[in-house]
Amino acid sequence: QVEVSLRTLAITELTNLTTLSDFLSNSELSLIAQYFTETVLMDDNEYVFNSAIGGLAQIAQLDSSVLVEVTLPTLISLLPDADEPVRINGQDKPKEKIFDVIVSISTGGALVNFMVIRLLNKLEQLQTTLSNQGDGLY
Repeated sequence: QVEVSLRTLAITELTNLTTLSDFLSNSELSLIAQYFTETVLMDDNEYVFNSAIGGLAQIAQLDSSVLVEVTLPTLISLLPDADEPVRINGQDKPKEKIFDVIVSISTGGALVNFMVIRLLNKLEQLQTTLSNQGDGLY
């Protein structure tokens, strides 16, 4: 329980740092976004997950381009090209977890546009993969 409290507190304080005007460089903000992204993907604790989602949402309000460059490509790359489980650090995770993260942080118009385009591209790849697999059946 103490470990969860410390992780949640660390995320909260990092989120607070992001709100300080001109305190963090763009690369530092990107590193924090990367940490929050890894946290939401790997940590199954609800409090830690929600804190990291809140941090990503805060970063999205400040500079959505950071999430477009760091978080969203990572999330899209984890979506499988076939009907198979999502593998994160050797563990199977439900695909819904990735979609939950995407929905939670895609609040601004730029993020939504980016996600729609990327998801459509991913669907086209999946359709191509499935049709190529079907060609070998006949």
